[in-house]
Amino acid sequence: MATMEEVKFAKQTENNLATIRSYLSGLAQCGGHRKLVVKGESTNMSNNRMQVQERSRERNTVIQRREMMKERKTQTMVDIMMILDTSHLSDIRQEFMDEEDGLTLTAFVKVMLKYLTKNSVREEQLVAALCELFAQVDVNGDATMEWDEFYEYIHEQGMAEGALEASSVMRYNPKKVWEDRSLPKKVESISYYESTDWIGITINNSLDLLIYDLFGKRHVHSLAHKAAVLASTYIDNRVKKLIVAVTCDASITIWDTQSVWEASGFAVISNKPDGSPMMVAPDNQNTLFWDAESATLFTGSVNGHILTWDITAMEQKSVKMQAQKSAIKVIVDVPSLDGILTGYLDGTMILWEKGGGKKPKKVYRGHRNGIIAIAYTHELKMIVSAGVSDEILIWNPFVERKLTELHGHRAPMLGLHIVALRTGAYQLLSADKSGTFKVWDLRTLECLQSFSCDAGLQDVKQYINLPSKNLIIAAGARKFQEFEFCFSHTPELTDDEEIVCALYNEVIDSFITAAGCSVRIWDSSTGQLLKSFPDISPYPIISMCLDDRQRKFFIGDAQGNIPCHNYIN
Repeated sequence: MATMEEVKFAKQTENNLATIRSYLSGLAQCGGHRKLVVKGESTNMSNNRMQVQERSRERNTVIQRREMMKERKTQTMVDIMMILDTSHLSDIRQEFMDEEDGLTLTAFVKVMLKYLTKNSVREEQLVAALCELFAQVDVNGDATMEWDEFYEYIHEQGMAEGALEASSVMRYNPKKVWEDRSLPKKVESISYYESTDWIGITINNSLDLLIYDLFGKRHVHSLAHKAAVLASTYIDNRVKKLIVAVTCDASITIWDTQSVWEASGFAVISNKPDGSPMMVAPDNQNTLFWDAESATLFTGSVNGHILTWDITAMEQKSVKMQAQKSAIKVIVDVPSLDGILTGYLDGTMILWEKGGGKKPKKVYRGHRNGIIAIAYTHELKMIVSAGVSDEILIWNPFVERKLTELHGHRAPMLGLHIVALRTGAYQLLSADKSGTFKVWDLRTLECLQSFSCDAGLQDVKQYINLPSKNLIIAAGARKFQEFEFCFSHTPELTDDEEIVCALYNEVIDSFITAAGCSVRIWDSSTGQLLKSFPDISPYPIISMCLDDRQRKFFIGDAQGNIPCHNYIN
């Protein structure tokens, strides 16, 4: 029979062993740490003390390791990117070009040390940070780095500033397609009249311009012309609200939409007493732009002329600009650049002084085909242009060479516009004729969301942006579909959908989570959102894993696809 003291001692030993096993199990689940094996149940108190000391050492090792990773991450992200003098990029590029197979780790460190502003940073810290930077950039693990890899990385890092705000995306939710059978089947083009609920519709083999109320869902009026309408626009000229149309006989017709003399409210005010037009251009004009500040109507011709008009005096102004003989497809006002941008059918884009000038301020060439839409964001000082094909090009307004291109559309472009968010104008919405829409973050050049019209709406003619109503509308011949947009409320704290997988990356010291079709990366120490990759998969993600170097991640989706992505960008 065991004494009471022996029973008490045995229970105490058993409790101690249970505590140690629980702790070791937790370490095993965290991964990467040395496991201890308890061989027997009959362990004396000295062994217990050894286990407790071992546990303490393990804990200290984990803390030290996390501090080292945190320091290494801080060195790489701050020291290198902050002290890299970008004026030496051409010299660094030449160093890369001199080596056909790229730079090895040793060569990369030597090159970078020549061009870094060291300040008070110790050289051994820089070397350690450069080694970590090399490992981050060399995601394929071939132990060499080429210029394209390095430049893409620093470009991504520069564009990724403020990634937290970028995750606060505007989400577009589709509504049902609706149809108005009273509208004609064969539609040539659709124009939206800003600050109204109206659109102007031109019809094949017809000289009429049909005015339609989108929300009243009714035909307002048909404006008869003597020739086919090429383009039209709406002008809110304080006292009068006008519709201006240009036709293929080179005449410009102005309609007063609030005429008290006509039952319909529409009356022509630009004709002479004999019925002939007062405003006739030297050639056909196929695009219009109204500048409210100068009360000037700009028109772009099929031969590359930009003409200006006084719609009060019903006459052409003296300002005339031409640098191309190609047709002008779009004119956009850029107040912060004190000018206007014009896009041409030959793929050229030109920046002009708004007051007129014989010579362009800038000429941008890079499109393979004609330009049909242009947008500008003052916050990023960035021009975005859409081509007749599926091109979207990004430009610095002060450089006549394209910066980059956005890929993703597979049909001719319909248009694009800058999305104004609460945090600034950093997002772009683009649309193509197949009815596919994409939302882009212009700071990271990432596609944040893709969505499409229902199968019932084909051959989209135009899309209409209505920020005051939180809507965009895709318009076809007789059918329309609305997309309502809203914001994600706490994107910095959580995913919009249920998290299906979460992994810890020891190398980067971060967590990566998958939810829905998106992936996010979080700082393991602070919980801060570091990176967001919305809609990285076209299908819901059901599994995820890291590669052996923890520089890439693989995702498995519901359709059986297994794509591989760079962890950093």
